[in-house]
Amino acid sequence: MKLTIVHDAKGKILGVIQPVDLQRAGSKFQHVNLNPGPDQQLTEVELDAELERLPVLDLHEQYEIDMAASKLMKKPAS
Repeated sequence: MKLTIVHDAKGKILGVIQPVDLQRAGSKFQHVNLNPGPDQQLTEVELDAELERLPVLDLHEQYEIDMAASKLMKKPAS
């Protein structure tokens, strides 16, 4: 599954967007345009099967974006 992740400059996940077929969902819109706020970025990631099963809240709490590689990575244990 592919996700678009909104994150800050340090890689903290602020929001997760999953592409959907808007017409099939009953929307009158044809596409969604997302504009990140100041100091925010968008990164598209492909989730492996294990991550697809995680609730979205767990992505926020347990993962972040690796800014150098532009990919999702588990947060270091604190």
